[in-house]
Amino acid sequence: MAWRDNGRGNLRELYESKGATTVEAILLESIRKGEAKPDDFSIQELWKAFTADAPLFDRAEMHAFVVDGRVLYGRDQREAVGTGSFEKITGALINAKVIEGYNAADVIWPNLVTSVPGKLKKETVAGMTAQVFPLEVTEGMDYEGSGIEEKYVTIQTKKYGRIVDVTEEMIFFDQTGQVLNRAKMLGEECNSLKEKLIVQGVQDVNTNAYNPSDTATALYSAANGNLKTSNAFNSGGLAAIEKLAHQMIKDGGETNYMNVNLYGKPAILPVDLMEEAWELSNSPTQPETAERAPNYWKGKYIPLTSPWVTGQSPTTWFWGDFKRCAWWMDIWPLETFDAKNSYKDFEADIKARHKVRFYGGFGFIDHKYVFKSTA
Repeated sequence: MAWRDNGRGNLRELYESKGATTVEAILLESIRKGEAKPDDFSIQELWKAFTADAPLFDRAEMHAFVVDGRVLYGRDQREAVGTGSFEKITGALINAKVIEGYNAADVIWPNLVTSVPGKLKKETVAGMTAQVFPLEVTEGMDYEGSGIEEKYVTIQTKKYGRIVDVTEEMIFFDQTGQVLNRAKMLGEECNSLKEKLIVQGVQDVNTNAYNPSDTATALYSAANGNLKTSNAFNSGGLAAIEKLAHQMIKDGGETNYMNVNLYGKPAILPVDLMEEAWELSNSPTQPETAERAPNYWKGKYIPLTSPWVTGQSPTTWFWGDFKRCAWWMDIWPLETFDAKNSYKDFEADIKARHKVRFYGGFGFIDHKYVFKSTA
């Protein structure tokens, strides 16, 4: 159902017959269910329906009165109180567009991270290093107990957001498309920012993604056993990383191998390497060999790239089970809020304000499942 006041659905008539509260409930429920789309609406007609055209369209008849400490204009107080309905409905439209834009963003981060609810500005992820592999017990000797050494990592979270304003001019000139487009773009940018934080974190661009014992530590290093230098991206390079993964030792030392399974997991590459990466992951034969031998690597990894695969050499690449050890701490997922009262109405002719925000942070809880190669 279309809600524009153009013959397909007269909001003012609904308002007069059912009252603001009922019409507000009808519209909000229709938007929530997806029966009414943001582009079906006109912010000008919403304003006319819920505020009696005041103060934008009928100045000759308006008079002043005070509601909740604010000076409002209109034919009577019943109609002016409906301004709250205008804010709620435009808020629902903007929320729908923000989500639409967020979901439309072209991102790779869902392949790289596990989302976990959080509650603190700096989250502490506790764990333990347990030496639990079995030991030989000779006849008549006691069994040795397992030692437990506490360990933890921290993940820093931050808040991000922006305001979407609906101005008097936007209502008067019925710039509904501009308002909704701005909301959609903000949704896209929220997801793009999350993409930047996660993709750069996976690369450990600023050496702040891995904080064991609350100490910033390089994620990829020879000491961690997950860095391979002079290792170009090709069949041989992938084999070298596979070997590193098979040699990864669990906490506790000895030869307690982890058996890291990387098959079918993402490989993150700069755009310079994506053509070769796609060929190697899809071709039934090895494209780099003259004899066209059977391709062992076909279907064994997912080549991914992003504009945020930056800060590295164009031949540096990453491979791993990222979701197993990379976390996004979700304090507040993406959400929108409507301003109830704002001094901006008087100072800047802003009739409605809607806040978009999210609060979270990225970090690694372990280094043993991810690998970096430099050529």
